[in-house]
Amino acid sequence: REDQELDFQSNTQYRQFVEHQRKSLGRYDVLRDALAQLGEQRSLWQKPGETDRQAVERLREQLLVASVPDTYLLRISLEGARPQGLAEVVNAVTTTFIERMKTEQIYGADERSKHLRQREQELLAQIADKAGRRSEIAQRLSLTTFNEGTPNPYDRLVADLRTKLSDARQRRMDADAALSAFKARGDTTVNLRSVQDAVLNDPGLNSLKGALATRRAALLVQKSGLKADHPGAVAADREITEIDAELGRQSGRLEGGVRGNLLARLQGTADQARDVERGLLAESTEIEAQATGFARLFQDAMALTADMTQHRAEMAKVRERINYLDVESTSFGFLRLVSPALMPEVPMGAGRKKLLLMALVAALGSALAAPILRDLLDRRVHTVNDAHRLMGIAPAGWQVERSDIASQIFGDEQLRRLAAALIRSHVARGQHVFGFTGCK
Repeated sequence: REDQELDFQSNTQYRQFVEHQRKSLGRYDVLRDALAQLGEQRSLWQKPGETDRQAVERLREQLLVASVPDTYLLRISLEGARPQGLAEVVNAVTTTFIERMKTEQIYGADERSKHLRQREQELLAQIADKAGRRSEIAQRLSLTTFNEGTPNPYDRLVADLRTKLSDARQRRMDADAALSAFKARGDTTVNLRSVQDAVLNDPGLNSLKGALATRRAALLVQKSGLKADHPGAVAADREITEIDAELGRQSGRLEGGVRGNLLARLQGTADQARDVERGLLAESTEIEAQATGFARLFQDAMALTADMTQHRAEMAKVRERINYLDVESTSFGFLRLVSPALMPEVPMGAGRKKLLLMALVAALGSALAAPILRDLLDRRVHTVNDAHRLMGIAPAGWQVERSDIASQIFGDEQLRRLAAALIRSHVARGQHVFGFTGCK
């Protein structure tokens, strides 16, 4: 990711950055560290008896830093009477400056990294503390997940228990109603098999009925044609009576067994429903009594989870920034050395054209300065303005020397003007005394 501390929006801003680097090359601390980097070769530049500050100031005056036109390059040069030490000093200054600017590219990177690492440790400690507290809550609630949007499981548990309790109460009421109806009416609901139906459809009783009916039919055949007091008829009637009595006893015994079995089943169902209802009621009462505490603990765990998520996100940003500073502090930076200074082999100075141009400029300056200086040093009066400045009196006129025809004509005109000026002065202010002076 880019660092917004060096974000150039235009070419002008980048050229300002280049100009800033050009000015920064002459910083005192850069030149001082450059001379210190020379070590034993420091004597190539620093003269005997010269202080460090004097050597740095002299280097600052003689070091030439210029930007190369139409490029982003800087040229660093140094001139001297002898070639020894010039290249070493220039390379030392360049190397020191690049290292210094690479360090200052992100100002205070070490201090920033230190504070960021302290913040990282604080976040890790806070995350560990909150994770421990959340683990304690999870152990008390017997839960392992606290995600955003997850409902409180104890709310769902209470709702389920209430639903089950309502269902159990309904089943208990149905069982009690069925038991009461069976005791009152002696039979079950229409949805269940009745007692009479169970007796009529009993296989054993039906088998017994079939056998006794056959015997009864045989007795009736045997009895037929006999008188009522005949011993065979009396015996047949007695046996038929016993058959009917036996059928009644067996039907009554079966009906009693079926009725008792149904009563026991209905009673057991009612007791079971009542026990289930009591159990659910006790459990619901216990869970509801703990629901408030569970809800508070669950909300605390959710808040801890949200805080841990926020801390982890911040820690990710902190670590990203630390990694950037660590990488950027060892990167090449915006400045680099294109070409090191080489040992000078051939003396070089100003060219002939430059010398001629400099001589012409000096001659032109002398030509302009000499007459001005000559005039400034001359104390004689040459012009009317000189007389005005020295006497403090404005002249009424001036007269030229008459040396030829033109000057005589011009002088006559000037003489008339001078006379007119004197007459006006006499009439206006009553002046009677006038002064005259020569300019030669």
